[in-house]
Amino acid sequence: MYTRDDHIDILRGIAIFTMVAANWAALILAEPHPFWLRAYGSIAAPLFVFIAGMMVALTEKKHHRTFKYFTHRGA
Repeated sequence: MYTRDDHIDILRGIAIFTMVAANWAALILAEPHPFWLRAYGSIAAPLFVFIAGMMVALTEKKHHRTFKYFTHRGA
């Protein structure tokens, strides 16, 4: 049986919250945005890419999937 990994779920939540905050900043706050907010918003996309790559690696290891499987599924 599959059990959820709380650490991955927390990372996903942080990534979603960061992405929402970064995208709403332009609509809600007046320019120029503070540096800390720009730095905070700039970690959203790399965090999503990191989590996606980590999940591919974990799935490949757990289910013994090949790279061809993931490229076919991604297409």
